[in-house]
Amino acid sequence: MILSVKLPAFNLLWKLCKQNRVIINLLKNALEASLEGDVVNIQTNIKDENLIIEVNNKQEMSVEAKHKIFHRSFSSKGLNRRMGTYSIKLLGEKFLKGKVAFISNAINGTTFYLSIPLELKQSIN
Repeated sequence: MILSVKLPAFNLLWKLCKQNRVIINLLKNALEASLEGDVVNIQTNIKDENLIIEVNNKQEMSVEAKHKIFHRSFSSKGLNRRMGTYSIKLLGEKFLKGKVAFISNAINGTTFYLSIPLELKQSIN
């Protein structure tokens, strides 16, 4: 078997895989933080040539979680967890050239925001 990959196409495919991983991690975290019967919402928008993805659950994060949410070793779900929100921040900002942020309060719950450039060529090389 011979595998032939043209580098620009491979880089585009790799970027799409990273985007999917970030979105899946956002959804997984929102579902895990939700209570039975809660609704998790995902919304997409385009603004200023960026794709904006918002994932919301109805639970507010603790003060400790808000301060440590993007730390590599932090998990509110116990030991032996992967790098969930740390990997979201790392992949979303370093590799996808986007921005990751969140807002969490008692009224609206927790919303994570991922903003990534629509122009894929910017971050292929």
